[in-house]
Amino acid sequence: MYEKTEMKIRNDFADRFDDWYAKVKGLTFRKVEIDNLIQQIHLDRGLLLDIGCGTGNECRFVSQEIFVGIDISLRSLEILNKKYKGHQVVLAEAKHLPFRCAVFSTALAVETLQHIPEISAAVREAARVLKKNGILAANVYHRRRMPRDEGYWPSGIYYRAFTAKELSKLFLDNGFRKVRISYSNYLSEKQLRLWRFMGRLIDRFLSNLLRDGTYLIVSATEPKSHN
Repeated sequence: MYEKTEMKIRNDFADRFDDWYAKVKGLTFRKVEIDNLIQQIHLDRGLLLDIGCGTGNECRFVSQEIFVGIDISLRSLEILNKKYKGHQVVLAEAKHLPFRCAVFSTALAVETLQHIPEISAAVREAARVLKKNGILAANVYHRRRMPRDEGYWPSGIYYRAFTAKELSKLFLDNGFRKVRISYSNYLSEKQLRLWRFMGRLIDRFLSNLLRDGTYLIVSATEPKSHN
């Protein structure tokens, strides 16, 4: 039931989401968000799986030769195909990836895992399809910045927020040997360096801001499925 409801919501809102992200504010937020995740990975290591690729906001950073995207929204994939001809996409769920084991060098999940009730299954599937030295980079809502631990947005889309400890345990319990957690506030590295030049007091404020980041970023490596 959840999957059918989520698919319908995603299909109904696909054009609206794409229009918003195409505007200056949405594009700025998304670019910094994606930049923060891409810093965790290497785009020249082989095939990249974009889990929850949506309408293709990540496509402009990844060549079509190495990109494979999956999403549950057919409308989102149709929009992606119009904007980025040649990029491979598949209509699929993150918890049931239609790929054989150890195919991808890298996996990316931008604001995706937090919307999957069966998130443990999705993490296990990501570990399964990654190569021995593969890496998964993802971001999720930080619990300190959310009104509730779990719930639904007015649009009907499910969400869940995590603490750093919870997120680390989730990945270690579901297929990965090494996990690193960091924080994101829609600030680029250039913006962070500028802030740090502005004095000790502001730097102290910045440290608190980073600790209470809007998003947690997880970088997970060494899938356990490979001995």
